[in-house]
Order: sequence, then structure tokens, then C-alpha cells
Amino acid sequence: MLKTIDRFFAKIPFFWLLFIGFGLLYLLIHLTNLTSLPVFADEAIYIRWAQLIIDKPQEFALYSLNDGKTPLFIWLMVPFQFLFSDQLYAARIVSVWVGLLQVLVMMKLAQEISGKRIVVITTAVLSVFVPFWFFYHRMALMDSLLTLFLSVAVLMTYRLVNVDVPKVSYVSNLISVVFKDIFAMRVLWLVIAVGLSFGGALVTKLPAILFAPSLVLLVLFPTEKSWLQRVVLLARVGAGLGIGLGVFALLKIHPAFSQLFSRGGDFLYPFSDILLHGGWLHSLTQLPRYINYILGNVSLPVLLFSLLPLFFTESRRKGFILTLAWVIFMAPIWLFGKVVYPRYFMPGIIFITLLAAEGFAIAQQKWVKDSHTLWSQTVAALVIATSLATFAQITLTFVGNSLFFPNNTPFIKDDKTQYLTEWSSGHGLKETAVMLETSSINTKIAVATEGYFGSLPDGLVLYFHRKNVENIYIDGIGQPVYEIPTTFWEKAQGFDQIWLVVNSHRMKMNLPKEMLLNQYCRPDFSPCLQVWNVTSLRPQNN
Repeated sequence: MLKTIDRFFAKIPFFWLLFIGFGLLYLLIHLTNLTSLPVFADEAIYIRWAQLIIDKPQEFALYSLNDGKTPLFIWLMVPFQFLFSDQLYAARIVSVWVGLLQVLVMMKLAQEISGKRIVVITTAVLSVFVPFWFFYHRMALMDSLLTLFLSVAVLMTYRLVNVDVPKVSYVSNLISVVFKDIFAMRVLWLVIAVGLSFGGALVTKLPAILFAPSLVLLVLFPTEKSWLQRVVLLARVGAGLGIGLGVFALLKIHPAFSQLFSRGGDFLYPFSDILLHGGWLHSLTQLPRYINYILGNVSLPVLLFSLLPLFFTESRRKGFILTLAWVIFMAPIWLFGKVVYPRYFMPGIIFITLLAAEGFAIAQQKWVKDSHTLWSQTVAALVIATSLATFAQITLTFVGNSLFFPNNTPFIKDDKTQYLTEWSSGHGLKETAVMLETSSINTKIAVATEGYFGSLPDGLVLYFHRKNVENIYIDGIGQPVYEIPTTFWEKAQGFDQIWLVVNSHRMKMNLPKEMLLNQYCRPDFSPCLQVWNVTSLRPQNN
């Protein structure tokens, strides 16, 4: 029996055995307590859009365009809403499967760009445990799928530029060479693969367009090419990017396509403000904050290891290209970003991860194996061991708390605000939904919530999809809450009880404490989600 098992595994290549091992580890830690962190505001919006597609597909299939969002991630969530009764779990598991594919693609990239087993293994470790990767592969946000498509685009582009390039002797025959080259079968399939993966990224999230220069930069990888041959490589990549733009252009069939670009001013400074009116000075002051975004989510040891390839002759070219690739992707966000959160930089982590894995292999080889004295080997081993211990402490603390004590997750400041302490955190929403569902069995309840979309009311409504809601009515009334508007009272006619769900720092009505049914407070003495019974405030004519 054991010999049969040995023969079976002996036939499986090392790469796939490694992926199976890391894939099982990945699933174990990513599926554990998947909904331990309450729903985030953007997650609530995306889940509601998916539920609306289920209810009225013709009307809402491309509804996200109205909010400046491309729809692919929303579409992927739709079938999972049927598979699981917990709507948040159903949404987040999409990102879990996306992350598993991300681990595979990262390992493939490491295998093809480096070829060293230790680099492949290190890449797998980083792709599973680095906080940036780990956290967003457990959240129902578009950034994980965006990064997966861009990772595939990097892999396909790398393969594309490494296909043999025909010799080009004269500029006069360059066009004919390019035309014949692109339509050569081996090149054409890779051009299409680049186009479909880049197009998939664009249909997932618009900032994918910022990644195009990073893909173009990969034409520098092949060595000993003439400038005319580089033009052929550029044509290959350009054709792939053109196909990707064509995939994106298919969305023009919908009248709301122009709305995709309507919210750019909410997130980006105008070009003129930055370059003509001195806005770049403000952007420069934000650079330390953005560097902290990277440090806080990948850890200092990983970032330092990612710089090592720049300092050794045999890896300098590779290190320069990959470093420049993540810098030129992030630079426009640094420069033009008005509202910037760490997850916007996630695609750049593709290159940092590959560089860090390469840097670790260099450190092991140059500082330990190739050292000629016991003293230098000992010092090198201690430096590497200290770096690994620091990385392990940072990542295991983040992963452990995220899995079992989410309120203690060591987020950087901006992420802590988003996911734990402000209105965007869904603390108390599921508990409120359970309380409302139980109380409405024999009582008709109308619920006014702060806001119009996002964590409220979407974060509450999502838990009632495809359930009997004859006794429940939920509607947003804006924020801050100074009063319950007449329009809501009119809609709530015929309901036995009226509840108000509001965050404490946005509650401006002075109500007696006995009207407070319950409250759910966020960590670190942050605002609480409050549930009030305001039935007694109903106007007499209602």
C-alpha cells in the first residue's frame, strides 16, 4: 500500500506537490472563522448589488456602473448567494477561492522568473501569510480579484516577451515583421491571454489601467535584443493591452457606461491641480503615510529582502525591472490620490512578493553558503534568523488575532478606522438583524436607519434576502439623525413598532434611555451601533 502511494506521489511534479500542501494550509486558515470580522461598508454594498441581480437581473446586472464600479466581482458573488445561507460568508468565500488561485499564479511566476525552488517555496509562504494577502483574501472586496487578473497578466506577458523574436534588419520591414510575428500561433495565443486577463482586471476595477505601464516594462526582461526587436515585443504587449481595452469596451452597450468615470473626482485630484497648481507638494507630504501602508501590511523584513536583488550583479536587472514595475504602478496613486486606502496598492504587492522571495534566496546563498569564514556565516545566519522571527511574529500575530480576536487585529491606523472603529465597520449589524427577525415574528416593525447605502441600511438589509419580510420594512433616512422625517412616518403606517438604527456619534436626537433596545459598541471606546424603539414618537395622524 505504501509503495503504491509512493509511486503515485513520485509521478506528481514537485511544483504541484508544493501547491497542494500550501493550498491545503491556505484553505485551513482562510476558511476558519471567515465571518469573524463584521461586514464592512463596501462589502455590504456589493452584496446588496448581487442580491438585486438575483431579484431582477435585467434591471440590475450592470447597476454598479451607476456608482463608477465595473461589475465582474459582483457577478461572481451571485451564485454563491444561493449556495450558503449566511450572505456574508457566501460573499467572502469568493475571495477565498480567488486567493487560492493567487497562490498558484504567484508560485508559477516565481518558478518561471527565478527557477529556484527556494524562491517558489518562499513565494508560497509569503502569498499565504503576508497580512496584505491574507486579509484581502478573506474580504468580499474587488481588490483580490483585480490583483489575481493582473497577476495572470504578468505571467502571460512574461511568457509573451520570452517567445523568440524574429530578427529585424531594417526599419522599413518592421511593420511586416510585427504583423507576421503577432499572428504566429504561439505568440497569438499569448497575446489573447494577456488581453483577456487585462480585460478581466478592467472589468473588475478601473484602476487596472494604472497597471499597463508595469506590463509594458516587462519587455526589458529578455537580454541581448536590438531596439527593433524591442519594438516587436512592445507591439506584442500593446496588442494584448488593446484586446483588454476591447473587452472593457463591451460595457458600452449599457447606457450607464459613462457613469463609470463620473466619480473620479471623489478619489483623484485633477491633473491641473497636481502639476500646475502645486498639488504635488501636498502629495509629497503624504508619501511617508503611503510607505507606512506598505510597511504595515507586508512587514519590514519582507520589504528589506525585496531590495536585496538590486545589490547583486546576477539579480540586478531582474530586481530593477520588478522594483520599477511596482513603483510606476503606485506612483500615480501617490501623486493624484485624494482618498487613498492601503488596499489600492494591492496589485503592487505582486512584485514586492517576488522580489522578497528572490532576496531571501540571495541572502541564504551569498551570506551563508558562500561565506568563507565561520564568523561571517554566523552573523549572516543570525541576521536571517532575526528577520524570519520578526516576520513570523508580525504575521502570526496578525493572522491569529484576525481569526480568533478580530477586534484586536493589529491594523495600521487607517485600516483600523475602516474595519473596526468607524461607521463603516458593521459591528452589531448581524445581531440587530437577528433581533429584528425574532421580534417581527408576530409584530410588524418598520426600521429607520442612518444613511442611504453602505453599512446602513445595506448592511442590515442584506441579511433578509430571500426571507419572509412581510412584517419588516427597512429604509435609510440619511445622517446625522436629527429627526425621523415625515416621509418615513408615512411609509411606516400600519406597522406596530418603529425602530431607529443609528451610530451613536451620528445620533442627534435627545431620547430617554428607556427607549434604547440595545447597543453594540466597537473596540477602543469607539461609536456604538444603537437600536431605539421610537414608536411613541409616531405623529398622531399616523
